[in-house]
Amino acid sequence: MAILTLVANILNKRNDSINNMINASFFILIYNPLTLINTGLLLSFAGTIGIILFSKSMKSYIIKHIKLNGMAEILSLNLSAQIMIFPIMLYCFNSFSLIGILANLLIIPVTSLLTFLGIILLFFSLLSSHISKFLSLIIKLITNYILFITGKLSKCTFLNFIFSTPKIWTLVMFYVILFLVYEVLKMRNQNYLVNVCNKRINTLKIKLLKFSCVLLCMFITISTILRSIPKNYIELTAIDVGQGDAFLIVTESGKRILIDGGGSETSDYDVGKNILMPYLLDRGFKKIDYIFVSHAHADHIDGIYTILENFKVGKVFVGQQLKDDEKISELKRVASNSKTKIFQVFEGDKINIEDLEFEILHPSGAFKDDNLNNLSIIMTLKCNGRKILFTGDAEKEIEEQLIKKYNNRLASDILKVGHHGAKTSSSEKFIEAVSPSLSIISVAKENIYGHPNLEVIARLKRIGKVLQTSISGEINIRIYENGKINLITRYSDN
Repeated sequence: MAILTLVANILNKRNDSINNMINASFFILIYNPLTLINTGLLLSFAGTIGIILFSKSMKSYIIKHIKLNGMAEILSLNLSAQIMIFPIMLYCFNSFSLIGILANLLIIPVTSLLTFLGIILLFFSLLSSHISKFLSLIIKLITNYILFITGKLSKCTFLNFIFSTPKIWTLVMFYVILFLVYEVLKMRNQNYLVNVCNKRINTLKIKLLKFSCVLLCMFITISTILRSIPKNYIELTAIDVGQGDAFLIVTESGKRILIDGGGSETSDYDVGKNILMPYLLDRGFKKIDYIFVSHAHADHIDGIYTILENFKVGKVFVGQQLKDDEKISELKRVASNSKTKIFQVFEGDKINIEDLEFEILHPSGAFKDDNLNNLSIIMTLKCNGRKILFTGDAEKEIEEQLIKKYNNRLASDILKVGHHGAKTSSSEKFIEAVSPSLSIISVAKENIYGHPNLEVIARLKRIGKVLQTSISGEINIRIYENGKINLITRYSDN
């Protein structure tokens, strides 16, 4: 853009910033068409468009109404760019931070000086080493100042706001509104309404603006009505969190229930931050109504911490746990900070959420075991005439107890396979007692445990269909009011 501006001045031609920007983007895309989907390019060009369209009007407004004459230039450039990049930040990163605005106010004044000193240093480096060293010292001090400011501001997490991913139509709507605002400002600034020569053009523009506003209002109203219409199905999703469990249930009216949150027992990789939270935000969720934590192993509980820290959560349910368990202590601490209540559930408890009924089958209050897997909450979910059995990581000895206690009551349409398909779970008698038409194994494609066990898979396949998140990715099940089940997987299970 700078080169095109200089060329226009040399040729004594009219300089148009929008045309220069379009030409610059054209040359960039000719060089590499894939930059069209590059986030950096989108942010750069959107910010530049914002500055071109709104900075002058914003600067005059700041000078006239806020009386910040000295800072008007920096504020107008900063805010006009931020307005345009705001939707892109939400769509790409699910967050928007005020840190950038503050950082620019503190850093932009010295960056101009830094650029100027850099050019001077380049010149004097050919003439005098002493002057060059002196200038280098000043440049280093300015650079350290910039790093210090950005470092301090980056710790101000309260200035960072998390948002659910906006729909494409909301982004379009946002930019349409900005365009309308721009047209109104342009008409006012250029005094179109009293310009007799352009009266016919102005009348047409006003009619177009009114028509656009009416269409926009209709679009907002229709989309709001459509979103408020309840669904006629309950949705169960096995989220692909790798070697761990995370199941999301969405009721017909939109209540959200999370069963486990994934995590990693073998690395510091934050599954909650990098997989679970982005997934939920992309679904448009910023609130989880209920959370069940099956047991306190990292691959089931660690992701829950992130959700409690960044989402509004209604209630958390946990089962019998080992005394002084560190994971549960951390869960209580995080839940306390987010003002979320934790409830302990035991065998025989029933939790009704709208038309859904959860029944806890295990463990009882008196049950003791040093094996965390065997402390897993085992529960059934009844919805729309169907039954789903969640088994956590419970092993064969617990399965035997369940067969003795419940026998034919274990029969379910869908089974969340215990312990990621390990050979320590899913005994033949248990699978026969449950007799699921669909079995879901939540497991990583490559894991050090060798899950799922081939014998377990063969055992399940003799009864019904088997899906693995390691092969199918996200597994989505819709259970309609008439009991019909619709199955959607991200990838083919062949």
